[in-house]
Amino acid sequence: MKAVLAPNWFAAAARSLLLLGAILLVAAIMLGAKGPPQSSREVRRNEIARFAPRLLPGVAQLGAQLLLVVGLTWTCRGPLKIRL
Repeated sequence: MKAVLAPNWFAAAARSLLLLGAILLVAAIMLGAKGPPQSSREVRRNEIARFAPRLLPGVAQLGAQLLLVVGLTWTCRGPLKIRL
């Protein structure tokens, strides 16, 4: 199976420039909204030390991940030729 990203080099370059333009647009909007980086906005806390495992949130997260995997598998079984 041959994977083709674009029909020719011009289309690939155009798509790359379009993606670069979108990246620069988002960066300019974020820079305009928040301003340049400042040390006063730096967050210094240890999220790992703050973590306290509990049963109910863990079971809820596991259930959500299982539903996501089952849903994606069920949705993509045709295009990916997955047999259930």
